[in-house]
Amino acid sequence: AYTAVPPCHELSSEPVIGTVVAMSGPVSIASPGCAPALAECGTALHAGQHLITGGGASVGMLAGNHYVQIAEGSRVAVATTDAGATRVAVEAGTARVIDVGAQPGPGLEVTTPRLASTNPGADVVAAAPAQGPGTICSYADPIEVRQGDRVTSVPAGSCIGATSGPSAPPIVTPG
Repeated sequence: AYTAVPPCHELSSEPVIGTVVAMSGPVSIASPGCAPALAECGTALHAGQHLITGGGASVGMLAGNHYVQIAEGSRVAVATTDAGATRVAVEAGTARVIDVGAQPGPGLEVTTPRLASTNPGADVVAAAPAQGPGTICSYADPIEVRQGDRVTSVPAGSCIGATSGPSAPPIVTPG
C-alpha cells in the first residue's frame, strides 16, 4: 500500500538558503515528506530541500554571495552548517559555484559524497558522477578540500578526486 504525499514548496520552519534565479527545462524541488514540485524563477529554497534537474534542464540559484549553476541530470541538496554557512551538497551530477560578491553574507561549503571545501574560492566546480569518486575543481583561487580528516591544498586551475584508501587524493590539472 502507498501513502499519498502532499505537494509542498516550502519548509517554513527552515531557513531560506537561496532563490531560484534562472532555469531551463523541467527542474523539481524535493522536500522531506512532500511530493516533488516544479521549480519556478523566484522560488525560495529552504534548508533540507533538493534541486533536481532532468535531461536538458539546468537551474541557477543565488545564495548570498554565490551563484550556483546546477547542470542537467543533477541532484543537489541545500542546507546550513553548524557555523551558519550555506552548504551545497552535490549528491549526483555537477554544480558550479561562482562568488559574485553581491553582498556580505555567510560562508559557503561545497560538498560531494566524499569531498568538502569550506573555502570554495571565486569559481569552483563539484561533480559527483554515478560511477567514480567525485571531484572538486578550482578555476580562480587556491582552495582547501577535506576528505575525512585529511585536508589538501588545491592550487587554482586544478582538481582533486576522492580516493577510497588512506593515501592523499591526487591533484590534477585539467588538460
